[in-house]
Amino acid sequence: MYPDNNWYGHRYILNKYCNCLDKPIFATLQHGWISDQEAKETNVVKRKLKLAPFLSWNSNLNKIYPNDKKIIPIGAPFLYLSKIMNEFNFKSEGTIFFPSHSVPIDYQKNHTGLKNEVNHHLAIEEIQKTAEPPYTVSLYDEDFKNEEVKKVYKDAGWKIISFGSRDNIDFLFKVYEEIYKCNLFVCSDYTSALFYAIFLKKKVRYMNEVSINNKKINLVNIDPKDKLFLKINNSIVNNIKSIVPEIFKNFNYNNNIYNYACDQLGYSNLKEVSELKKIVGIESKIKSYSAYFYKEIIKLNHEIKYYLK
Repeated sequence: MYPDNNWYGHRYILNKYCNCLDKPIFATLQHGWISDQEAKETNVVKRKLKLAPFLSWNSNLNKIYPNDKKIIPIGAPFLYLSKIMNEFNFKSEGTIFFPSHSVPIDYQKNHTGLKNEVNHHLAIEEIQKTAEPPYTVSLYDEDFKNEEVKKVYKDAGWKIISFGSRDNIDFLFKVYEEIYKCNLFVCSDYTSALFYAIFLKKKVRYMNEVSINNKKINLVNIDPKDKLFLKINNSIVNNIKSIVPEIFKNFNYNNNIYNYACDQLGYSNLKEVSELKKIVGIESKIKSYSAYFYKEIIKLNHEIKYYLK
């Protein structure tokens, strides 16, 4: 129904899990991990069609927005993907790095067109000192277009990958496969991929800063235009650190880390096929037609606003 329902192939995955062809669903899908701090600062469940439910990953949003009775936690699409993925027969090896990424321009969003600065040279140096080769860097589509950034990793002998536009329906399939291939996962920011890697039982490290001569140096500078995350970034990081401090020190994986990831991904909220079909309206002709019709209206509205810009 909404365009971002199928960012990263989320809607496609839910349809596939339900053994259905990909089609609009009568709902709004949470398309990435949302911290409690972000949810409290922004109305992330806001939608024009209140009759359609907001499908969250876990029950945190129910607590933050208790008056919205249409918030239904169903678990992250990545969890459903894990149920339909074929098993891999290759041996995992090496380390994958997900650096903080830029945010593409979206004329319908406020949090858009942002460039976060990452000290890629320092990140490479630290990872090669502490992690096993071979090394892979996953660059978001916006950053993959930056030849200077790619050259830094190419010169260091790293494999450079990108999963393409967030509109690619196989985006999350590729994320799953590339994380699965590696033994170690490292990120410089809070990202959904961190929880995906933990769920796949990889040792992870949250590397937002490194120590040089007993002095801590930040790896990432948030875009000055990003007023929201400049305000809440420290609070988000400190909250994660209070729950799983070990992943900030070195690569780690244990039951506490795994349980935290499962809680954030909404593992306990996973639905059986029959229940999920009812929630997203797949078996209702009225809801299916309504979702398609509303999708076309939103598409037209977006096109008009784009050209007016």
